[in-house]
Amino acid sequence: MAGTVDNVLEMITTLHVKSKKVTAKEMEELQAFANKCGFQDTLQLWDIPYYQRLHKEELFNIDDDVIRQYFPLPAVLEGLFSICHKLFDITIKEHQEEVDTWHDDVKFYKIFDATGKEIASFYLDPYSRSPEKIPGTWMEIGRNRSDVIGSDPLAYLIFNFYTPAYGKPSLLSFDDVKLLMKKFGHLLQHSLTTIPYNEVAGLTNLEWDVVNVCPFVMSSFLKNYKTVASLSKHVDSGKAISPELHDQLIKRDLYMTGLRLTEELYLCALDLEMYTGKEFWLNLTKRVWSEYMPFPYEKDAAQPCSFPEIFSDQYPAAYFSNLWAEMIAADVFSAFEEAGLDDEEHLQKIGHRFRDTFLSLGGGCHPGEVFRKFRGRDPSTDALLVSLGLSTKHHSQFKSNMKNI
Repeated sequence: MAGTVDNVLEMITTLHVKSKKVTAKEMEELQAFANKCGFQDTLQLWDIPYYQRLHKEELFNIDDDVIRQYFPLPAVLEGLFSICHKLFDITIKEHQEEVDTWHDDVKFYKIFDATGKEIASFYLDPYSRSPEKIPGTWMEIGRNRSDVIGSDPLAYLIFNFYTPAYGKPSLLSFDDVKLLMKKFGHLLQHSLTTIPYNEVAGLTNLEWDVVNVCPFVMSSFLKNYKTVASLSKHVDSGKAISPELHDQLIKRDLYMTGLRLTEELYLCALDLEMYTGKEFWLNLTKRVWSEYMPFPYEKDAAQPCSFPEIFSDQYPAAYFSNLWAEMIAADVFSAFEEAGLDDEEHLQKIGHRFRDTFLSLGGGCHPGEVFRKFRGRDPSTDALLVSLGLSTKHHSQFKSNMKNI
């Protein structure tokens, strides 16, 4: 979708310029906290995780075991299916009796459109089963839509959540809920496609830098208290999570986002320069490091050797893809925010537009055109900065700075 290297560099440069001051301030605050804890030296890269953990505990004091009590898996799924019904006019129902499954934990669901027509189905395998089940989380395509042979989409949603125990259902952490929302974004894009040809339906034939747009959009709804309240139901009291606790969770998620963004931008820039330039790799690494990272480069470091994504994985010259998708998703989600996340009527209109573009068109339409159909303009980096808490710019002030995508 990015179209040109210049567009990617524009994103990287713009985000870096706007996040640099925030990162410096974050480092000053963390340094002051470390000094208060008795640390008498300048923080180095390897010191950061330890003092970040201590600092977050002091700032937010969130007990993740307490958070889990609010997110029993059955309640989260019920709330998620309800959200999908309101936004996309679909109904998701369990149809366990119609199929055989590979384990008693596995559930089978069908998806119906507004007319009651079955349009897709999926298996959900939610729990960890060590050692027989591979660790990790993924959505696997079982069957694509194809009007030629008359097949509807089928998918497998695989998680490794804690198994139910002591008479209680599986309890999810807030990160687990985010993971579920993201994978459901993939599922919806696969299931709600209107493209009739297998080769370009759903997630097939999507460019790398937009594969994760729908997952990021779905997880963005967790910033809204009303959404999270609909997903939560305390395992004992049945109460929804409080606004205060939700606010703390969101603030914790935004903790030191400047530094996190800076690290990602460094890796994106390093990857691109590795594949577009001819500079000796060590000199290049030192130069790019000094431009982005707020730490001195260690003389014995060989940082690219611990960056397998661009050498032995699937992201050579494409590491920017995830950040690009996050930028696009932030801009897309800002349309929901403009409509008002608590205004169900307007929210549904935007939800239908999202369904008719990003969830429907898949690889059958260029992603740049899909974005313009939804947003009416080219993308802006401003929305991502707001999403990460690095800017307070209003939606009306967003300016498109990506061209020819």
